[in-house]
Amino acid sequence: MLQLAGRVTGRSPSYLTGEELSNLMRWKLAKGKFRPRLQMFADSLACADVQRVSAAAFQQLGKPGATPSGAAAASALSTITQFKGVGPATGSAVLSLYSPHVPFMGDEALEACLPKREYTPAAFKAYLAHTSQWARDLSTQEHEQGIQHDMQLHQVTRVQQLAQCCWSPQLLQLALYARASASKLTGKQDPQAAREALEAMPLATEAKPVKGSKRPRSSSSAAPAPAAAAAAAAAAGGGDEPLAAGAQPSARAMRARRR
Repeated sequence: MLQLAGRVTGRSPSYLTGEELSNLMRWKLAKGKFRPRLQMFADSLACADVQRVSAAAFQQLGKPGATPSGAAAASALSTITQFKGVGPATGSAVLSLYSPHVPFMGDEALEACLPKREYTPAAFKAYLAHTSQWARDLSTQEHEQGIQHDMQLHQVTRVQQLAQCCWSPQLLQLALYARASASKLTGKQDPQAAREALEAMPLATEAKPVKGSKRPRSSSSAAPAPAAAAAAAAAAGGGDEPLAAGAQPSARAMRARRR
């Protein structure tokens, strides 16, 4: 996902190609329930249409890196989901490539943020509001705690680095995915990988929940610090990169789908 996001935002104007959307769908299906008809729909889309519609959706989010309003994000989701087979979950994955302030509707993050796991435009709005607030709270708390600690040690350079480090909704989604993936590995296929992933993810301070939503109750589902999120996802065995064209899901992914 990170490499694909770099390619998307490196174009002017930004857009997604038909092949990239097909690979993104293959990646998404490898992560969750396998639905071959969705892949067929993605593969059948005209490349020109994918580029045109994705460019329009990205433009609705504003400049790359900017924080879009909830209305703008909802409008962009409506634009990208006009394709048959591209629902809110896949649409959010597309939008997250362009803006880290629009998180992918991953199963693990949805379960941590909403009363129940749903993949609807209404659920997307609530999920976006919750993750945005949670990311702001974590950024503020970690920034203040880090500066207080480092001022005592007179580490001015470290304070300057902390001022530039913050959480985003998409980074929070990746952290929650990494935490859940590491927990699933504990005592199962690869306990050593799970231990290493968990040790690499110090718990972040718990933020206050948005009214009407929920947060994980136990510390085992709290979000790890941002510096460890991407590495932990790989260590947990759940890589976050779309499969290359023609590639098949791993044996581990196939076994997970059968379960």
